[in-house]
Amino acid sequence: MTAFFLKLVNMSISASWLVLAVLVLRLVLKRSPRWISVLLWGIVAVRLLCPFSVESALSLIPSAQTLPPEILSGPSFDVSTGIVGVDERVNEYLDGRYFEGVTVPANNGADTMGILAAVWLAGMAAMLIYASGSYWWLRRRVRTAVRLRENIFQGEAVVSPFVLGIIRPRIYLPFGLDDVAVSYVLAHERAHLRRRDHWWKPLGFLLLAVYWFNSLLWLAYALLCRDIELACDEKVVKGLEKKQRADYSQALVACSVNRRMIAVCPLAFGEVGLRERVRSVLYYKKPAFWVVAVSVLLCALVAVCFLTDPEEPDVDPFAHEYMIDEVIYTQHMFRDSLQAQFAISSDQVFYRMDQDGQQWSCVGAFGETQLNKSGFDRYFNGGSKIDTWAEGFSAKTVRKENQKAWKCVSESGTSYYLLCQKNGDVYLVGLFYDMEGETDPYSDDSNIFYILRLKAVPGLACVAYSGNTEAHLKSGFYPEGFGYYPESLAGAEIDGEGQLVIRPEWEADSLTVNETYCKWDGSGYPVSDTRTYTLDANADGSFGLTVARRGELAGMAYYEVRSEKGTYVFKLVFPGLRQESEKPDADLTPILTLDNAIGQAIFNNFAENTAGVRSFMVTSNRLLAYSLDTTQEENTAEITLYLLVVRQERLLQEPQSIPTIIQEELVPVVITFVVGEDGAYSLKEYWEPQEGEDRKEAVRARFPAEAAETVLRAKLYEEEELRDDCHRQAMKFIKPDIMFRDVWIDEAKLALRIDLCLRRIASSPAYSSNPYDYIDAHPAEFAELVGYGEYMLRYSFGKFLQGGEDGLTDYLMATACEEIAVQWGQTVLTDSMAFLAGQQWFDAVRDNSLRLAMQCSEEELKILYPVSHLLLTMMGE
Repeated sequence: MTAFFLKLVNMSISASWLVLAVLVLRLVLKRSPRWISVLLWGIVAVRLLCPFSVESALSLIPSAQTLPPEILSGPSFDVSTGIVGVDERVNEYLDGRYFEGVTVPANNGADTMGILAAVWLAGMAAMLIYASGSYWWLRRRVRTAVRLRENIFQGEAVVSPFVLGIIRPRIYLPFGLDDVAVSYVLAHERAHLRRRDHWWKPLGFLLLAVYWFNSLLWLAYALLCRDIELACDEKVVKGLEKKQRADYSQALVACSVNRRMIAVCPLAFGEVGLRERVRSVLYYKKPAFWVVAVSVLLCALVAVCFLTDPEEPDVDPFAHEYMIDEVIYTQHMFRDSLQAQFAISSDQVFYRMDQDGQQWSCVGAFGETQLNKSGFDRYFNGGSKIDTWAEGFSAKTVRKENQKAWKCVSESGTSYYLLCQKNGDVYLVGLFYDMEGETDPYSDDSNIFYILRLKAVPGLACVAYSGNTEAHLKSGFYPEGFGYYPESLAGAEIDGEGQLVIRPEWEADSLTVNETYCKWDGSGYPVSDTRTYTLDANADGSFGLTVARRGELAGMAYYEVRSEKGTYVFKLVFPGLRQESEKPDADLTPILTLDNAIGQAIFNNFAENTAGVRSFMVTSNRLLAYSLDTTQEENTAEITLYLLVVRQERLLQEPQSIPTIIQEELVPVVITFVVGEDGAYSLKEYWEPQEGEDRKEAVRARFPAEAAETVLRAKLYEEEELRDDCHRQAMKFIKPDIMFRDVWIDEAKLALRIDLCLRRIASSPAYSSNPYDYIDAHPAEFAELVGYGEYMLRYSFGKFLQGGEDGLTDYLMATACEEIAVQWGQTVLTDSMAFLAGQQWFDAVRDNSLRLAMQCSEEELKILYPVSHLLLTMMGE
């Protein structure tokens, strides 16, 4: 609730700037039609209603987030109104009231916002109760009114004409009005109904009830009510003569009432601003066309400038090697030991060159964070008086000028901040972090030992020209000795052939380029085809390489350009695999090209059974047999596939959480496709057993004999490969950039990926010692670990078998293994679940597995206890 209230406050502040703009425009547009003013208040309503906003360079909103999320998570924070003078004064005041761990408790911001949120709820409830009571009271007063005609009623309790109702609005008139006054009153009230004012005014009050704490919106609502009446008056009198306008004014005066309260629903004839309305009616002049056009143009300009948020700079310090450009701050003891070089790969992994410049070491992965006083300024307290700051710099200036920040925690506990400043500078901050300081602030020895301004090593620009297309490819930088995943590289799609132009930012007479094509052969697995080129520089310093799709089954090609310190890598993606141009022969090749068609046919047949927007289906299939009929007329063929399909419906309960299985089944499926002359596949027949049908008889009737017996013997729990494939697809649903196909990654690279995920999870939150808080903070990384299945088990068991694993990382490994075990069907790995460390968990799993080995055969172990079977296999038992 506090986070929601904080969002409302920030939305309210953003809308306040728009209200101020509308107040100014109402004065500027005095000669414009009054409906323009109502339209401007409608723009305010859109700003208040919409929980998100697009960014625009034309935005005049100083800041989209005046109060940062840190107000809920820490004892200190900085406001950001976007006005430098205001920010400096407010934040200086906040600085003066902040004393770490003494004056302000650690959860002070969250507690204060919680109290304010409760007050806000109470105020909103009071407003809504008042609105409901007013409406009920007024309906009760006019219940004796009698129908005059249509939706027009008269009553003794009616003292002034008004409209009441939202769905079926009624016009109420007092007794005693003459015919002339009645005609004007009805014209006014009907104008209200045509303009749907009986909807817009309650909506305005509802928004006022939600944002009651903003005094500007009370003023906005009052002016909205006045502008609504003026717009209706204008609509009525624009066709009247001068004498008729005078009669209309007399009717206004005669029907005016003293309204002491703001009413929600009634739209009264003489409700508000009587003097201004009379003057407006008597001196009404039809506005010139250019006045209306300029007014509409200004409304559009206001919408663009105040319904959008200011653009955030595109900050991307990754995929670069860095060297030290300037030392901003350093402790005395580190002053003479800053020869290191740094590199950050495109996937945000941080590498550091050792002091002798011989070897890169992987530090960890950067994750986005926020700077505040409690998490930055106080870390300079551990330094000494002879520490050195560059002129004009301090902890406060570095933090104030920060645009975006990332944090990385190494295995040794040393932390690093990567800072992108508002002026475009990139800083690296080194931090000794004392974990004991989390529980005892008085013993906190955390301290920052340097701040370095980094200078990026020259990059590489790549453009692929293909036909009429121009594809710009972004290269990733990887230090020597560190791998990457081809499928995770940034790239672009081109046609089958073209020219690749490479332009390095460093001077070079020649370049060495490794070109690797990924394509499919008859086995169904992708293979690599690599060539190496030495390119000579063109006159303009660029390098050209002719590229062409190598083979019908090539899916992509990636390129490595080596420099002295590392490798720049990018990829080209070719359009979907081409179908065979000739009529398919009786071999496996045409079947391999049917994957998409098969999946679509299965999905379409199952789509009507899916359970809602948060559920999705994944399938995997195994081909048991097929038949090919090439005797068809008109150069077509028919192919019939006999499949065993595992079908899962999964529910995504939370974003980035592991999708749970809500329905799973093993289904025999027969699909017949017609293969056209152009190689296209169209579905002719789809079959699977229907409810109430004898499954055995149906399968034997449709399947070849051997395939039918395979289907009838199949058990869902035995189809591990198909179920694993379904799980991989489900994991790709929440994290699409993960490629789980075994052929793309070897064991060594996968071990590195698992290690990086574990480091990322263990990097935050620093305030907690509960492993599950770390998992909750990194759901995507944990889901990725679980998605690796057997690989994750082998990696973890291998670590535990070496012994001595008792840190947070090892508890995370144990938790991931437990999750995998549940998905594999072995829910009980140990006799007890109360463990203090990951190694203790593993020792219990091993002991339990050894007991199971004495009680079960190997086949029973493999089926009933697959995780224990894997562990025993690794142990050689």
